[in-house]
Amino acid sequence: MNNKPHLREIRNGIISGIESVHGKHNSEHVRRLLRRVLEMDPMENPIGYAFITGRNWAIGQYRKENEAERMKKITRKRQRRERAKQQAFQRAEQEFLHIAALLSPSLHHLQYEHLEITWMICFGGSDDAQCANIYPKTNRDQRYQWKRRGVKLVLPHASKNLKAHLNTRR
Repeated sequence: MNNKPHLREIRNGIISGIESVHGKHNSEHVRRLLRRVLEMDPMENPIGYAFITGRNWAIGQYRKENEAERMKKITRKRQRRERAKQQAFQRAEQEFLHIAALLSPSLHHLQYEHLEITWMICFGGSDDAQCANIYPKTNRDQRYQWKRRGVKLVLPHASKNLKAHLNTRR
């Protein structure tokens, strides 16, 4: 048997294996797969093995492409979710400041501190140690009572977004 038709037949077997899955291939992939088939020990059916090699390679490529697409979708979904959370946080923050400004003329001095503690914990990301540095003569329970009172001041004027944000930060 002549070597050239044999290589052509093996190459055609690889291509038909690839096309049986999705039909996308280029000459570099076919050459690489042909080298892999020719490096194998002598076998009974090299054309069948070439078909299986091409098909398995195409299945692997198909899975990689699908996994990459799936990961892109997951990443886009996660980014949209994070953007939505960030926008909701910013809207709640702006609304809190607006409500605090509206309430400002009618508040007495302790209520300012209640709103400040509420702001620090809910929007400023402050923990108890940072609040204790600002209000050193208060204990933890007192600071969280002030926070609850600040939330009570704002809740009657708050939207659903702000209420949800304040309720998750308790």
